[in-house]
Amino acid sequence: MTSMLMCYIQNYQEYSLANIIYYSLKESTISEQIARMKASDMIDKVTSTHSQPVRLSPEVIETVSGVTAVDE
Repeated sequence: MTSMLMCYIQNYQEYSLANIIYYSLKESTISEQIARMKASDMIDKVTSTHSQPVRLSPEVIETVSGVTAVDE
């Protein structure tokens, strides 16, 4: 009876350790995927922000035109 109980305890300990390792690896993989998704979202946001066309105000256009006219 005692050896059977010891066998159950050992099996339970091995099962518990395997469970801890499995869930640690699973959590690590999920964390990596979340980090990749967030990084991708950040890259998309920066790309869309910087790829918008620059709109020049009429004042800037007049200033550049005036400088060009003076140089000629």
